[in-house]
Amino acid sequence: MNKTELIKQVAERASLSQKDATASVQAILDQVTQALAQGVSVQLIGFGTI
Repeated sequence: MNKTELIKQVAERASLSQKDATASVQAILDQVTQALAQGVSVQLIGFGTI
């Protein structure tokens, strides 16, 4: 699954517009990226730890 596919699935499952789903997914990815850049472990329950 790539980012575009993820956005589509989020939009469908959460009844969001593509624009709102894109903003939501991007906000999450930005936060995860920022945390990892700061050396913080990111744990997503049911998904894994990176």
